[in-house]
Amino acid sequence: MKGADGFTVALFFLIITLASYNPIIDLIRAPSLGKVLSVESKSIPQNIEEALRPYKRNGIKLNLSLQFKSLNGSPNQNLFQTDYLNTGIRAELSGGTLAIVINNAENTERPHILIFPTMVSPGKWYELSIQAIENGNISASLKPHPSDGKPTTPPFKINSAKFSISNLMIGSGFDNARKFQGDISNVSISANKVISKSLANYIYFTLVFALLLLTFNLYQLNLKNLPSEIYKFNLNNKFTLRNTLSKFIRFISVALIAISCSNSVLRIYFFNKSTSLVTALLPSFQPYEGTPPYKSELIIFLLTELIFIGWYIFSNLKGSLFEKPNLSKKLHFIPYLSIFYLCLAYLLSPHYFNKALLTLGFIVVTFYTIVQTIIFDQLLKYLSVNIKIINFGLNKTIHFRSIFKKFTFITFAILAIKFFSPLISTWYPVVLPNDYYESVTTWDNVKSKGVIESDALDECIRSNSTSLTTAADKKICQDFTASNLTESLSLLNAWQGESGRILYHHSYVFIPATHYLKHGTISKIPFVYGIGNTMFSAYLMKLNGSSQSISGYFNTIPIVAITGIVFIALLCFYVSSNFLIGFLALFISLGCYYSISYTPVLIAASFNPARFIGIAIQIFSIFYLARSANIFAVILLVLSALFSLFWNFEFGVIGFFGQLSMLILCQGFKNSYQKLFSVALSILPLLLSFKLLKPINADITESINFGLFNIGVPIMPMDVILTTILTIFFAHFILIFINQKQNASIKFAKFSAGIILVLLSVKYFFNPSPPHLYLILLFIAPLYASMMPWSIPNGKTIPAIEALLLSIFFIYAVFFTYNSGEKFTNESLAFHSKFTSNFNTLEWASFGEKIKIVTPEKPIEERVRAINAVLKNENPNVKVLILSPYDHIVSFYVNPKTYCGHFELLTNVLTKNDINTIKKCVENAQYVEVIYDNALSTKCPLEINGSINPGCAKKLIVKNNLVHLMGEIKPLLKKHQTIGDLTFYNKR
Repeated sequence: MKGADGFTVALFFLIITLASYNPIIDLIRAPSLGKVLSVESKSIPQNIEEALRPYKRNGIKLNLSLQFKSLNGSPNQNLFQTDYLNTGIRAELSGGTLAIVINNAENTERPHILIFPTMVSPGKWYELSIQAIENGNISASLKPHPSDGKPTTPPFKINSAKFSISNLMIGSGFDNARKFQGDISNVSISANKVISKSLANYIYFTLVFALLLLTFNLYQLNLKNLPSEIYKFNLNNKFTLRNTLSKFIRFISVALIAISCSNSVLRIYFFNKSTSLVTALLPSFQPYEGTPPYKSELIIFLLTELIFIGWYIFSNLKGSLFEKPNLSKKLHFIPYLSIFYLCLAYLLSPHYFNKALLTLGFIVVTFYTIVQTIIFDQLLKYLSVNIKIINFGLNKTIHFRSIFKKFTFITFAILAIKFFSPLISTWYPVVLPNDYYESVTTWDNVKSKGVIESDALDECIRSNSTSLTTAADKKICQDFTASNLTESLSLLNAWQGESGRILYHHSYVFIPATHYLKHGTISKIPFVYGIGNTMFSAYLMKLNGSSQSISGYFNTIPIVAITGIVFIALLCFYVSSNFLIGFLALFISLGCYYSISYTPVLIAASFNPARFIGIAIQIFSIFYLARSANIFAVILLVLSALFSLFWNFEFGVIGFFGQLSMLILCQGFKNSYQKLFSVALSILPLLLSFKLLKPINADITESINFGLFNIGVPIMPMDVILTTILTIFFAHFILIFINQKQNASIKFAKFSAGIILVLLSVKYFFNPSPPHLYLILLFIAPLYASMMPWSIPNGKTIPAIEALLLSIFFIYAVFFTYNSGEKFTNESLAFHSKFTSNFNTLEWASFGEKIKIVTPEKPIEERVRAINAVLKNENPNVKVLILSPYDHIVSFYVNPKTYCGHFELLTNVLTKNDINTIKKCVENAQYVEVIYDNALSTKCPLEINGSINPGCAKKLIVKNNLVHLMGEIKPLLKKHQTIGDLTFYNKR
């Protein structure tokens, strides 16, 4: 087969998969997973929005029909909405023209508008029907009632519309001023849960990838008639296929018993922990009603994988029970014993997981029974006679030069530069929105260029300036209303109503970074994203010449991200020994980074590819040990573990398990004593790291581990849980299967690296949102691609099947990365059109900042100047407690040596124990300075309709927790001065 043929087949495969994408996605999302809302009403139904609120982030299939009669041709009459403003779907009638307004994810201020061409006459009845799947298709039709058999206009249909359904209302929409004026009857609403679009995409591409891997493995084995070979293997080999399958099924049966038993014990433990935690939680942090007490899916996933990993390691050690056929034959009863146990477990505890295990157990036993009977022999014989595997000639080799002409190094380098351009162009120049509703925002494109206070602006929107007293305020109000910025105001309120925004999230890097540069210690404050990773940012800030400014931090973020992605690509190049795979990994990783989407990347420091540098070095050490099993390789492995734990502790622990597996399985040691010594040596860095890299500071409160009990994180739906666990399990199994012909050291290295990739999925289980899924995929996906059994190009030839697969992978990767980059750019434009373009942006001159920020400088500058003036006269070892909504940004500029509690307290005072910890810190401190900010009492701004944004209402409760904390410690303190909004306290 020629090289051009491989490329042609790849293009053909791409066309087929793209053409089948929408039909298959629709097929995957077609089944209903349960009804969440069903309404049949002769009039307008009430209070239906709350029923859908928990499903905002999941897939909903909505069918809505209603009959309406308008009384007049007044503008902006809304028949219904599915969500606030223009984030959902709504039907708006203006002057006889009916339009469907659909969210535009790229720019919510400019939604998609589809107009029915026929005028709607007042006084006549019409029937409107809408069928929509969230993040899917929308179809709508309009016809007169009673029907004359002909629609007023043909139904229209839109593919891949992105909208949300969480605030469903009939008879109004957008805001209270746009109510429908007329009659509405015969309302029918049906909402069903369906598989989310992201999960459907995941399933689709997993199937495509599995098909490619299967094809690859078949032709790697060079079999023209695979079933016939299997049948011969079954008849002639000492270890028959029946025995192999029987052993594996018996292992699964034992695993099911172990998982069920372990889960029952752990369920009691975590349930008790959750109960005690919930009783201690402060207001606003209580879990939603119906929320599971803990992330049982995470525990189940870890049990499943650890048992599978243990089985593989055990079965590959010499002298294991799996190598003793006589004993194996005596274990036929195990699958049937597992059914008995699982039935008993389900009867005692009819939990959904026990039900799933029981169902799986029946499937396993049924398959086991078939394998043990003559039916299995007859099936193999039938396959060997009647099924022929078509051979396309892909078991041949082709000249590597023909591939090299299509995929040159220079071409890939140019593509890489091109694909990095969206990251650079969307980031620079850096412009940050206003995170704080406590600070008055200046509207840049209001004609009078004035600043209007929040209360006056709220009054302006609600009462058209009738209550405003000054002429200046009235003029600003008129200009604001004329500028049509009311939707921007609502979006701004929602943004500022969240407890954690951009400066909050990034403070977990730039505060420890500057604290280390100034004080030279790592034990006083938490390094959530790793000591080494944070120091990397610190020294980049220092090289940038602005280590004490947020400009120096934000200007270096793209450099950090690019470094992480390039590091991943270099690791994949080393693992595969193929520069083509290195570039493929670069494209995949970059495409996944863009798929996180612009807003999460801008908001959170956690979406940083450089966090994987430490764990990448651990995987490098695993493959180095596989290729050079000597004492130097062991020392390198130990040092890489220490470095990774230092770089990012949580990822370093995950990498340690893969390294330990490789040491146990490695066959390059001269004797078992060398292996035992190496294993003992590898455990040393983990023990040292808990003492040196995770110092326990009794004065610090942290809330990051509360996510295990579903506090402040999304909940994974049942369909996603089962699909994700099975997908990860089979991905690890496939990795073993396709590398079965590799030499033992490389095979074990890939299995051990696979352990690391599998355990990284804990990140997604902990916070099951699309951004976190793509965060782990940007590391996992390229590594899986690099660990396929690629041959090493010798400069002349390459197997034709690899030419085909490389062509397919590269075409997919290029399309994926390009489209993701375009989407990332559009999301950037949409974000800034909402939160920065309409506002006045300035550089914070007093702090030497060189980036544009919407947040006014004055409130921050006044607080920093006041605190510095007070601390100047305090003991250098004073412990600082800042109770303020600006605590994190103020802490950055003040940069004290030690804290009571945390440098960011709004989200780190969750329980009564946290209050006691801070109270104890104040009691025991020799010198303490407590700073109380009156901005904690600032009320939430009003929405367009005069209500308070739900997120801000929750944030206000969180702020009240700090007010409560102040009340608890106030008896220990005495006030010594007040500067502006800040009141300063010392110990009595």
